[in-house]
Amino acid sequence: MARSWNDVKADKADRDSSAGRDMPQAREDARHRTHAYILDHRRGLTPGTPKGGLRRGDRPSAR
Repeated sequence: MARSWNDVKADKADRDSSAGRDMPQAREDARHRTHAYILDHRRGLTPGTPKGGLRRGDRPSAR
């Protein structure tokens, strides 16, 4: 029989707390990293791309 979602969440919370993880802080950090990545992507500043972003002809699939 499959475990309920609540049982899975409770087990994960137990593992996280026993490992000393601060999950609310980890979620907030991940949220900030995600928002920063999205903003940089919209500005054309994703890692590994020039400041102006990629043009259609710069992509290998467009060749």
